[in-house]
Amino acid sequence: MDVAIYGMGLPSAYLASRLSAEGLVVGLFGKVPDMVSEPVSRQTIEDFSLDDFTLNKLNFIANFNKDFELTEKVVDGHIVSTKKLYWHYINKAMQYGCEILEGSDFDIERNLVSWHGKGMKIDPKLSIIEEAEGKPVSTILAGRIPFNADTVEFYDDPDMWVVPTGNLALIGGKMDFSWHKFERMSLLKSYSLAYVRPSGHLVDEVIRVGRAAGHTSKEGFVIESSLHNARLLVDTLIAKDDLKIYDKAARKTSPITLWLKA
Repeated sequence: MDVAIYGMGLPSAYLASRLSAEGLVVGLFGKVPDMVSEPVSRQTIEDFSLDDFTLNKLNFIANFNKDFELTEKVVDGHIVSTKKLYWHYINKAMQYGCEILEGSDFDIERNLVSWHGKGMKIDPKLSIIEEAEGKPVSTILAGRIPFNADTVEFYDDPDMWVVPTGNLALIGGKMDFSWHKFERMSLLKSYSLAYVRPSGHLVDEVIRVGRAAGHTSKEGFVIESSLHNARLLVDTLIAKDDLKIYDKAARKTSPITLWLKA
């Protein structure tokens, strides 16, 4: 196996599709995380050809502090269906021959993957580990048409956030904050976003990429930063040069584990 990717978030799905398309033998291991729609810039829509995955236009980001003082930023972007995009990349990875073991656990130190009670030894040339922040987030899907349907709202940076998705809204974060702000709303579904933290001991060189490493866009967008960082990683691997990401380098001849944080 050329590349083993541990963790099955969106950047891992993107990596699996890209690396498999390059003819590498790729394995994707872990559990499918919960996902919600997220905002991205128009530039990212163009860079990754995401027009088919957009839900509605995004023109503003509104930030409310605890005193409900508002600061607003003009942006050019869209709300993207992360779940639809995720399965697009997973399906492409499968078409290019990626081996996907959903629901699997792994032991990095022993290069051991277990799936449905069966253990298997793998010996990848390169290991990539994606780790979510591991903090569950309470989230509801509400039948609320936002006051500004083209605006993502953050309350107290960002203890609570509201993402408009068509005629609905996703509301997440600290649910005890600013409920009285909302009107004309009916609760449709309540659930918790559980981001799975991969198990296993990290070995060799570690390079952190993505959300948990603090890499987000200047607007605070997460999904677009993860995609750009994943693409940077793919392009670096394909370039045949010494591996260098975020000023950290490692020789191609040495074993290396990449930690893709999302």
